[in-house]
Amino acid sequence: IRTPMHAVIGAQELLLKNSALNQHQRELLQSAHTSAASLLGMLNQVLDIAKIEAGKFTVEHEPVDLKQILFEINQTFFVYAKNKGLHLASFIDPSIADVLLLDPLRIRQILHNLLSNAIKFTEQGFVFFEIRILANDHAGQLLEFRIIDQGIGMAKEDIERVQMPFEQIRSHLSANNESGSSTGLGLSITNHLIGLMQSKLIIESAPNLGTSVHFVVAFSRTCHSIENSQRSPNASTHPLFKNIRALIVEDHPASRHILFLQLQTLGIHVDQCANGDEALMRLHDDLYDVILTDHSMPGMHGTELARKIRASGQRDIVIIGITADIYAKTSQSELIASGMNGVLIKPIRLECLESELLKHLHHHSSTTFIKPSVSSLCMSHLIVEEVLKVQLETLDALKETLSLDSLMSLIHKIKGGALLSEDQWLYDQCVLLEKSDAELISLQKSFQRILDTSNDRLRKQINAPS
Repeated sequence: IRTPMHAVIGAQELLLKNSALNQHQRELLQSAHTSAASLLGMLNQVLDIAKIEAGKFTVEHEPVDLKQILFEINQTFFVYAKNKGLHLASFIDPSIADVLLLDPLRIRQILHNLLSNAIKFTEQGFVFFEIRILANDHAGQLLEFRIIDQGIGMAKEDIERVQMPFEQIRSHLSANNESGSSTGLGLSITNHLIGLMQSKLIIESAPNLGTSVHFVVAFSRTCHSIENSQRSPNASTHPLFKNIRALIVEDHPASRHILFLQLQTLGIHVDQCANGDEALMRLHDDLYDVILTDHSMPGMHGTELARKIRASGQRDIVIIGITADIYAKTSQSELIASGMNGVLIKPIRLECLESELLKHLHHHSSTTFIKPSVSSLCMSHLIVEEVLKVQLETLDALKETLSLDSLMSLIHKIKGGALLSEDQWLYDQCVLLEKSDAELISLQKSFQRILDTSNDRLRKQINAPS
């Protein structure tokens, strides 16, 4: 039943490559091609519902590199969101196992449906896409998938109805009609698929405030390897990076050192500095292709640095902001508005770093994975040692009475280190301190106690037999 539509779409694509078409003909053909693709998507959903009703909708289990799938989905929807003037921020837990048993087709289908809805019903602002590990042992991992948007939202009474087949709510009709591609089946199919994975889709929403959807699935580990056809080939470095010069601007030594190693692994020539003033001096004396700057630094913030670089007339330099605040919607908007080209969320995965650089240095993304020159065990040890060094220096600084701004700056720096060392306890403690309304002296003493505990744990980690 899909074959005629495939033929129509294929013929249209061939015609669109014909340079002999005039502008009017090309616009008409492009419109027909877009409508045909939408019709095929609707047809697929109707057929899926028919399978569900016949009890023939199933979920398979095979060894899969889930991180690769999530990376590809993130890349696809980043472009989709950008074309609509939105920013897609994402966090994919770096500790997700390399191989898990799951159905790659169904996972893609679920996330495509949910991300498509989030972007479709959001006119301005951000969409957040994150996958976190809730439980982890030798048998498997319990993962939470969450998508948050700043869209039009919906009333509480509409949440259950919108998950029924062919049901749409009035507030969504205008957005649907613009694309002409909605059947009211997407959420129903998604809900059924998640049910087949022994989970449930949770939707929280409010009119004009946006929507949050999440579900939790347990995936089993496996000793079987992924088929060669599913693996991305190893590569050393992308040829585009051969003559690229990058400058890191980061006050946290551990973050700066790890980013330095990552860029070196990509084959990029790297210089580094600890603050915005030093960065401006380097830019006065040297030429750089890329600046990677932390957002929150003592003295000059990353946004101020970006504005000064742009004001000096240096429009061609790619500036990428780095932030640990995954939920800070306004801060990421501020980064882009200051003149930055892109944003990376800590902790930064090598593949994400490569992709972000290629996105701004080239017209297309890399299709290969990087073969790291530093082992993950060695990298982990380097991170812990650097984080401990910074935390010991911070304890020395806390021997003096600090202003509230200075104390908060130190807490923020330690929070960034906690992300690097994957210390969830320390990260949570820093968040609580940032939100606390305790007196300054009490706050400073609490921070000292937290650092003492964390430092003891880091020393044990360093001295543990490998």
